[in-house]
Amino acid sequence: MGKVLVIDNDRFMLDVIEAVLDLAGRRTISATSGDEGVENFRRQMDDIDLVILDMRLSTAMEGADTLRALRAIDPAIKVIIASAYSQSEIEEYLPDEQWDAVLRKPYNMEQLLVTIEELNIDQPEAAPP
Repeated sequence: MGKVLVIDNDRFMLDVIEAVLDLAGRRTISATSGDEGVENFRRQMDDIDLVILDMRLSTAMEGADTLRALRAIDPAIKVIIASAYSQSEIEEYLPDEQWDAVLRKPYNMEQLLVTIEELNIDQPEAAPP
């Protein structure tokens, strides 16, 4: 089973998402900027099944640019957009880009896990007894 790359400039949010995914049996890689996320993806793309991408990164490479860079590397990578924007606002903001799901902030961890499950990504490994 592959890893989940989480790109969010909010360190607290990253820590929470990593903890939840770890409890759910999923391995994570985190990045606090678009540049770092793209570099992590480039280095470990064979191990990554999913990217959770915050659209409002307060870094030089915003979410839209990050999405374009990830798609240039691997057009088939599954991407969940995490944003306070609605689906229609994201469609207006990214008219020519593809993504697989939207998690509207604030979202709870159950919504996160259900969204991942709906994308039919490899199921996590069972935790040892």
